[in-house]
Amino acid sequence: CCSCCACCACCSQSQRRSSSRSMDTDGGAAVRKTCEIDFVLNARNAGEKCYIQCALNIDAEEKKAQELRPFLKLKNDFTKRVMITKTMLPPWTDEYGIHHMGIYDFLLPRR
Repeated sequence: CCSCCACCACCSQSQRRSSSRSMDTDGGAAVRKTCEIDFVLNARNAGEKCYIQCALNIDAEEKKAQELRPFLKLKNDFTKRVMITKTMLPPWTDEYGIHHMGIYDFLLPRR
């Protein structure tokens, strides 16, 4: 569940998608890293999926990499991906095709 908003309550038809894998570190110990997508929305009438990640902010490079990693590991490049943060910046799309938007733009209807 995200820590930035109440969007978990508004996404009633959502499901979590996660995957984990083992990795070796410099010390030789196996470490399990989990890549989790917060929400997978299925559009009933359009037959489309939308993957959504929520985070309070992704200002730090480490946090940004952590939140975007699940999107970059998806095999289907045609699925819409949305990163929601608590920001007032206008929505934009990055070089990977991921749509970034603030929680207010996501929850409030456009006028």
